[in-house]
Amino acid sequence: AASAVAKPLLFRPGTLQVSSVEALRHCHADVNVYEKHFRWVNRVSMSQKYGIIYAMLPKSGSSTARLMMREKFGGVEKRFK
Repeated sequence: AASAVAKPLLFRPGTLQVSSVEALRHCHADVNVYEKHFRWVNRVSMSQKYGIIYAMLPKSGSSTARLMMREKFGGVEKRFK
């Protein structure tokens, strides 16, 4: 049976020849593994054009992430109650 956990890729910083969008397509967090972290998410930024959803965690650089999602990826914010 194949493992559900992917083997991490090893690389030196700055050596990947991929665009920012392509790099973000490989970034994800398993909500089952990090369930306790995600219960604090009350805002996401979504880019329809690039198919990216960024969940913002308080005090984790989310202000910068919101700016980048809006300016570089055309992201739109959605708040949850």
